[in-house]
Amino acid sequence: MDKSSMSISRNNINSEKINIHLLNYIDSNVIIFSLIGFLLSRTILIGSIAPLGIAFFLGISKVERYRIPIFISTIIGVISSGNSIPYILKYIICLFIFMIISNKIKNINSYLKLSFIGAFIIFPISLGQVILSNKYLYDILLCSMEAIITFISIYIFSFGINLITNINNRISVRVEESIALSFIAIFSIIGIGNIEILGVSIQTVLATVLILITCIIGGATMGASSGVVVGIAFLVNNISSAIYMGIYSVAGLVGGTLNKLGKYFSILGYVLSWAMVYAY
Repeated sequence: MDKSSMSISRNNINSEKINIHLLNYIDSNVIIFSLIGFLLSRTILIGSIAPLGIAFFLGISKVERYRIPIFISTIIGVISSGNSIPYILKYIICLFIFMIISNKIKNINSYLKLSFIGAFIIFPISLGQVILSNKYLYDILLCSMEAIITFISIYIFSFGINLITNINNRISVRVEESIALSFIAIFSIIGIGNIEILGVSIQTVLATVLILITCIIGGATMGASSGVVVGIAFLVNNISSAIYMGIYSVAGLVGGTLNKLGKYFSILGYVLSWAMVYAY
């Protein structure tokens, strides 16, 4: 065999190795988690705080194959969120810190400990940002609230992450995992932004689809829980949406109760109950 043939075969072997190496890191879960990290990091809550993306990244960074893709997608989401520059810089710094310590926390099996680590890291960084800018009491209270939201988010997201990564090995889904998945889904939907098509909000349509799927699959308990989660998400995102917490929860309860009659009755119950409560 001449040298040219040997070099061609060697190049083919190298390209096959690269393709195999990439396939080990790119699968459906990587795409899903990357999209979630991107959308959650774009979700701005009270004021300008937006810790959901970094909370999700800390929960997923324990799995090495997901670490780099979600890190990149979360940074892109933070930058494209439209938030103020100080907050963007703060969350990028937090992401780099989480990335640095990710090898040390991968053996932590307690969701509670992981939540404490995230809250204790973000609080001093947020406090330093306040001291360097405005020394208002409200800003300090907002730092505490952000640390609490980060703590709760990491704890809740961990259940959803565990469910998605092990979905093929699961026969049933626990209620807390369903709620966690609803939290991840609805806040990811909010990260899409206020996009409308022919005057119809994409957020509202996707939120309704989420509740209906939960009603049909999980029944009254999960339907009502999903409705409450959606209502809370809209309330946090916009205080004027407080009324929708009750509407979505009642509609989810009724729709889930009728799921044994079939999906069409479940959808009909949801629509009618939503319309009646809203009209009232």
